[in-house]
Amino acid sequence: MSILHIFLTGFGILIGAILLNLIANSLSIASWYEVIGGKKGLTFLDYFWLFIAYPFLLGAVANLMNKWMK
Repeated sequence: MSILHIFLTGFGILIGAILLNLIANSLSIASWYEVIGGKKGLTFLDYFWLFIAYPFLLGAVANLMNKWMK
């Protein structure tokens, strides 16, 4: 795996994370920034987003980047 491959995968994950955080914000779903900041009263949707959907979607972005670069 080349340095360029690692960089582009990381860049893709970064852009994906920014877009996912914008989506979460527009849907009033908690992001990790809010959780770390001490937000209280998280809902089931917040937990689902943070522990299931968000990691899955970031992993999907990394997977797509790897397939795109092959």
